[in-house]
Amino acid sequence: MSSVSNLLKLAKQGDAQAIATLLGEKLESKGIWVMGQRHGDDLNLIFESLQAPPQASLTQFIAKGMRSLQPVGLRQVVLHGRQMGESADAWQQTLKLNYIAPPQPVADGADEVEAASEPAIAPAANPTEPKPDPGADAPNALVASAQRGEKGEISALLVREFRLQNVVVRTALMGTCLQINFSGPDATDQAKYVQQADQLIRELQLPFVEWLRIQGFARGQTEPLWSVEYDPNDPATAPDYVAEPFKEQVLDTEGQKCLLWGLAWGLGLALLPLTRFVLSYFVILVHELGHAIAYWLFGYPAVPAPNFIHGGGITIAWDHQFSLLLTLIIGGLGYLLYLYRQNVQTQRILAITLLVYFPLAFTPLHKIIISAMGHGGEVITIGLCFYFTLGKHFCIYPGERSLFAMLGWFTFFKVMSFSSQLMFSPSFLQEYRNGIGGMLDNDLVVLADRYHLFGVTPLAAMLLVFAVLTPGLTWLAFRYEKRWVTALTLLLVRDRTQLMELKAFAQSDAATRVMRRSPRSARTIKE
Repeated sequence: MSSVSNLLKLAKQGDAQAIATLLGEKLESKGIWVMGQRHGDDLNLIFESLQAPPQASLTQFIAKGMRSLQPVGLRQVVLHGRQMGESADAWQQTLKLNYIAPPQPVADGADEVEAASEPAIAPAANPTEPKPDPGADAPNALVASAQRGEKGEISALLVREFRLQNVVVRTALMGTCLQINFSGPDATDQAKYVQQADQLIRELQLPFVEWLRIQGFARGQTEPLWSVEYDPNDPATAPDYVAEPFKEQVLDTEGQKCLLWGLAWGLGLALLPLTRFVLSYFVILVHELGHAIAYWLFGYPAVPAPNFIHGGGITIAWDHQFSLLLTLIIGGLGYLLYLYRQNVQTQRILAITLLVYFPLAFTPLHKIIISAMGHGGEVITIGLCFYFTLGKHFCIYPGERSLFAMLGWFTFFKVMSFSSQLMFSPSFLQEYRNGIGGMLDNDLVVLADRYHLFGVTPLAAMLLVFAVLTPGLTWLAFRYEKRWVTALTLLLVRDRTQLMELKAFAQSDAATRVMRRSPRSARTIKE
């Protein structure tokens, strides 16, 4: 039995899945994804690509195909062209068809045509229509062909199983591994689809399938929301889900060793005068970068540079704001507001950012932030170095985790020493108040005297507290990384449909279910 023949027969009957699948076989090689839905005697075909698909050539291609196919029971086809990731149509066009009345149903069901492989989208579920049972109703020839390894027949049975659910089913047979992909709004329900597909595959008893991979995708995404792999022929590896909360990150043994080695090296290098002098320029660099970034954010072009005359560093900045730069920053925030118009939560955050940015940018308040961001850059560097060490982020070569740990600890001890001397050494405090070369005031002096913020000693105590709290806050960020990364991912989604799918996945039981595994079972991925 030919799966292509099944597709053609089903498409001629006006089945949206079959028509979309036939079109997808022609168009997916050109980067166009096809989905189909039928509503009464209207057929809606949705075409998505990285850029909006070409309307004229695509319309001509579909019109020619429909004239050749002559589907039954359809009066018109509505074409929707969309850019990938957008829910709004870039264009829409309606094609009128010569209506062909469907034949009277056959009582004994002998002419029933099976669904075919790799549909583009399943039709909406009809609650009054009974769900087909693939094991009982599928023709023996279809089952027999599937058991002989016919990929099209396996796909046809899977499509039949899930045809009343709002999900796309695609299959791939790679050697002894059968891969089943689900995509669509309902594909976030991992337990439902894994258990249903597992039951069908086990009933079919496919002898050539030694490994089963089942994956769920959000619409238009290439990375799976979840993935399960196991041996379907081993009863011990049957999917068995148990409710568990989000698991926090745990520091591995290598990370613990890197932190300890970094602590030893950082403390040793901070105690030796020569190495302390050399590595202090790393702290100077991040200090001046903190100033420079703050300058740029408020419209001042700035460049961090070493101070060859008096030692240390200095940030060279224009003495007035550039209107063009401020316009670009405010315009950029406004464009992001438009870009994320379908994500209400992100829009709120951007709107609050704009409301806060305006009084800061156009009053002397921004100068307080610029002055404070030198030491702020040091504290942020401590957190980033520890975070890279804990999570192994940006660490490619051996030893990089220990290097980040050493830099984090060295900066930590440097800030602690600086703050403590300002608090408890009158001579160091007086030298600090004298400024750089007797002409330029240091940052804490500027904040205390020019902007009347507490005093130098209280500000030094605040810096000490921030430095002490940073390792603990970094550990919390690492431990609960999955939670805040999930929240951040939702903020970065622009399309409302994808946002709803990802929210459903994050909030549903599927997000907290894991597979209970035997030694031979595989893995479940939710990243």
